[in-house]
Amino acid sequence: MSRQQITNAKTELSQLIGRIRAHIYPTSYIKNLVQLPDNIDEVIDTLTSLQKERKRKQ
Repeated sequence: MSRQQITNAKTELSQLIGRIRAHIYPTSYIKNLVQLPDNIDEVIDTLTSLQKERKRKQ
């Protein structure tokens, strides 16, 4: 993967996480989660933990 592809993937993941958070959490809670990590592994961990938390709530 080139640096540009990685940067594009990070941007897409950031936007996706933002949309997911908008569906899962109230606005006031999102403000605490706005800071996204630069590391893709951290993004994946964040998505995984959000998914687990959502399953617990159901």
